Amino acid sequence: MRLSARLAAGLAARIGRELACAGEAGGGVVEGEAFTGLDTGFVVEVLAAVGRHGVLTVTRIR
Repeated sequence: MRLSARLAAGLAARIGRELACAGEAGGGVVEGEAFTGLDTGFVVEVLAAVGRHGVLTVTRIR
């Protein structure tokens, strides 16, 4: 699955500051793409599309 689009620059910068001090909490590989888990306490709400290509749209980050 992929995110539907890049985050706006201001939002990406704000989240980047929060993530910079987050500790790693595991990781792995899903469908050939590596990821690193972070211990942030964020709650992320997503909308998952059904169809040929799995797409996730982030609707809220708290």
